[in-house]
Amino acid sequence: MKKTITLIAALLAAFAMPAVAQTTEEAIKTAEARVASAQQKYEAQMRESDRQITAAKANIAAYKLQIEKEKLAQSNVNALIKNKQATVKLKKDAYNMEKKTLSADGGLSQADKLQLKGREQEWKAVEKEIKDQKGEIKKIQAKIKTLNGNIKTENKKVTAYKNATKASKKEVKTAEDALKNAHKQLAAEQKAAEEKRKMEQVMSELAEAQYHTIRSGDTLGSLAVKYHTTVSKICNLNSGLTPRTVLRIGRRIRVR
Repeated sequence: MKKTITLIAALLAAFAMPAVAQTTEEAIKTAEARVASAQQKYEAQMRESDRQITAAKANIAAYKLQIEKEKLAQSNVNALIKNKQATVKLKKDAYNMEKKTLSADGGLSQADKLQLKGREQEWKAVEKEIKDQKGEIKKIQAKIKTLNGNIKTENKKVTAYKNATKASKKEVKTAEDALKNAHKQLAAEQKAAEEKRKMEQVMSELAEAQYHTIRSGDTLGSLAVKYHTTVSKICNLNSGLTPRTVLRIGRRIRVR
């Protein structure tokens, strides 16, 4: 984990934006003022149209790319749900078979009931995970709907500004190029800030990770209760660990 945190810290340093004499916001204001003072009213409209169209097309491309990413995420979550649904079916079948076998021996003892209760909790825990992931699907679908709405809005902007465009002069184009670059720089800064925020969150999560050294009498079930988690989540945090794994005393495993 220490190596992982060191790597993330290095990436955070890479995302740090270099100091500049003029801020991006100031550069944008300067370019806008230059455009406003350079030409007559119809030329100013042309400048604004070009800038807005470029920004709108960039936004459309970004929205389309994000939609593809969201669709991929949705596909991945659906695959996880399908796998977990199969797991629930297997666990339920095993539960019913075990219940039938135990009942055939002259009724269920208290120990039998406790054993069956444990089996039931296993597949109910997986069902809860499925429910949560279905909620994630709804969130993704809502994002896609919003992104499609944004694309429609940007397309309307493109049409409106194209109709308003008349002519352009070299000085106006230079000012518009500076304005476009400033907006791209601002977008790059915002993107870097967001990536830095995400990585800081990852570092925080890694720093909060909890580990447990196996002692005599420990089981995955008892550890799940002790650390307020589930056996499934503990297994997912430790490569090669399954609910059937025999815990070796002295082994250190991650529990949160």
